[in-house]
Amino acid sequence: MALKKTLHENIAMDEWIKELTEDKRVEVWKKYKEAKDDDERVKIISSHHPKGYINIEPVKYLDDFLRYVRLVSTSSTWYRGESKEHKLLIPKLYRGVDDKASTDILGISEVSKVLKKERQYFQEFRRRAKSIVNVEHDDIWSWYFLIQHYGGSTRLLDWSSNPLIALFMALDTSRDSFENPIVYLLASTVLTDYAFKDIGKDNAETGRVLYPGEDDTNKWISNIIDNDYNLPDSPIALLPANSDQRIVSQKSCFTLFGKRLNGFVKEGKQIVCPCCDSRILFKIIIDGKCKNTLREELKKVGVSSDTVYLGLEGLTKELNEEIFTKK
Repeated sequence: MALKKTLHENIAMDEWIKELTEDKRVEVWKKYKEAKDDDERVKIISSHHPKGYINIEPVKYLDDFLRYVRLVSTSSTWYRGESKEHKLLIPKLYRGVDDKASTDILGISEVSKVLKKERQYFQEFRRRAKSIVNVEHDDIWSWYFLIQHYGGSTRLLDWSSNPLIALFMALDTSRDSFENPIVYLLASTVLTDYAFKDIGKDNAETGRVLYPGEDDTNKWISNIIDNDYNLPDSPIALLPANSDQRIVSQKSCFTLFGKRLNGFVKEGKQIVCPCCDSRILFKIIIDGKCKNTLREELKKVGVSSDTVYLGLEGLTKELNEEIFTKK
């Protein structure tokens, strides 16, 4: 298989392993050489790669993508597709905010300024949308997710519990680019446990993702609820209500960031499990030259524009691809 060829001891392996400390480098090389098969080598790479990569060379075929997913994911793994690799995953509200400029001459943090604007944005959205949608005035969480759903600025990042949908999203933008897309994998329950330890508490049911409005989750939107800008630092993983068909079709789930812009990074390093130091975030690299092949393979298993987007938007996207895009 292509995967076996990709994971053979080669220059690509040496490129990233040299970033480890000397002791760790010797240990990882030893494990890698003694691994009984390619599956075990994948797990070694995913455990030790400094940037969280699972594969050394980009994925070209759906079978290989699914194999990587099977080897490193669990039932609580979430997925996010991006058209290219980003240095950091940052929600829309925080993009463009300079977290180095922590204070201005008045001593007001840059993040607090943005959180105050978010509160104003929320209040105006709710006031103006009241005649358009049937949502209770005090249902803060539903309003907040509604803003995200229609492209507003929030601290939410979209994920999917379905890896094929995330792969489709990674392939669906920048179609003419040969840049390698990325599928991010998130250990959602580990992130929630981390977030609760960040606020000095234990998740009441460790290993479970929470629902908006459960105990202590309101701390992450206290700027909107209570005009309190002392939010937790880290993101938290939350499952939304299935209030919209697109949320259902895309198997949507969300991370809600706190007041730290680079929520998955702390002190220059990716955050890890507070109990076992295991990684919270992983990456699968996709070959940008194989986008069309992968899209065709996804369509064969029922993942395409008309099943992901639904409605007229999905239909027009599908027809554009069938009639205008194909040669």
